[in-house]
Amino acid sequence: MSIYSRWSCALASEPSGRRWWWFPCFANTYVVILFVSHSCLSLLLSFRFSVKTLLEKYTAEPIDDSSEEFVNFAAILEHILSHRFKGPGSWFISDGQRSFWDYIRLACSKVQNNCIASIENIENISTSRAKARTGIGRAWIRVALMEKRLSEYVATALRDTRTTRRFYDDGAIILREEATVLTGMLIGLSAIDFSFCLKGEALDGKSP
Repeated sequence: MSIYSRWSCALASEPSGRRWWWFPCFANTYVVILFVSHSCLSLLLSFRFSVKTLLEKYTAEPIDDSSEEFVNFAAILEHILSHRFKGPGSWFISDGQRSFWDYIRLACSKVQNNCIASIENIENISTSRAKARTGIGRAWIRVALMEKRLSEYVATALRDTRTTRRFYDDGAIILREEATVLTGMLIGLSAIDFSFCLKGEALDGKSP
């Protein structure tokens, strides 16, 4: 069974009362996820579905910002990366603003031939510091997709557990074992060609 086919989740219980979700991942292989909260599970399921719809949408033409499937995917990914992100006053942000981009730029700084420096120099992103961080984070998602390296970036960031814990509060999806499932889902997107405009309101507006 492919990771992108419909999940049929089995719920198992232990005498201790802990509950586990079993997700089919590859043929005869299951990923076991400790059931912690409905909200986190809902986000993961929504993310998995958004990847599936992107794959179904893709034909021969590149997917761009006009794709509703992409907009939905980007919004959910941004939500996951922002889930329980440490707020203003954290050690790594002096101006009180925050964005998952601050985490990505540090955790992925050692990725070979990374796009971090070039993204920070993108023109026409809002001069507002808060909006600029949001816009740069969204630009990173788009560039990583066009490079077919989004899974690589996310996997690298998750492996840097020390940095991840500095940026996220306890209970964040990114800190849980379930987060490793994200990289597996993202691998399939390397089969898609993406084409995005990296200037203008699309990057620092309310919608991803």
